[in-house]
This record gives sequence, C-alpha cells and structure tokens, in this order.
Amino acid sequence: MNGAIYALPYDVLKDFEPISMISSAGQAQHGSHLCGELFKMVSGIEMLHVPYRGSAPMLIDLLSGQVQLAFDNLPASIGHIRADKLR
Repeated sequence: MNGAIYALPYDVLKDFEPISMISSAGQAQHGSHLCGELFKMVSGIEMLHVPYRGSAPMLIDLLSGQVQLAFDNLPASIGHIRADKLR
C-alpha cells in the first residue's frame, strides 16, 4: 500500500529498515502509471492510460501533440523542459 494514497497504521520512513535498492532513475519507472491514477483521482479528470515502451516513444508523441500529458522521469525530459518544448 502507498502511504501517499492511504492512511497506514505505520510510518514507512521510521518503521522500516532499507535492505536493498528497489529502483533508480536510469531504469523503467513502472510507478508512473500510479502517478497518473492518483492525478486522475485527486483532480477528477477522466483520461485514458496509454502504455509506452519507454520514454523515447512517449516523448515523440508528447512533443508532436499526439498525447496531451505524460508522467515521466526527469532525466529523460529535462532537456525538453529547459528548451521550453515541455512544461
């Protein structure tokens, strides 16, 4: 369960000890779907989830206007954000 979405009976930062790395910024970010679902729930916006095989094809569709918004990791998108192509 996710403490950002649900009230948990424990503190995820204080009650657990890390034993291994579970993700890093250079790998696939499977949590972005959950970010989209949380955004939909909080905002009340209806949107369709479109799965991509990585940031590159998603960015092509986003920059060309095929999709209106996306959830991505920052290292893949920062160049386009700094070039004012994305916000």
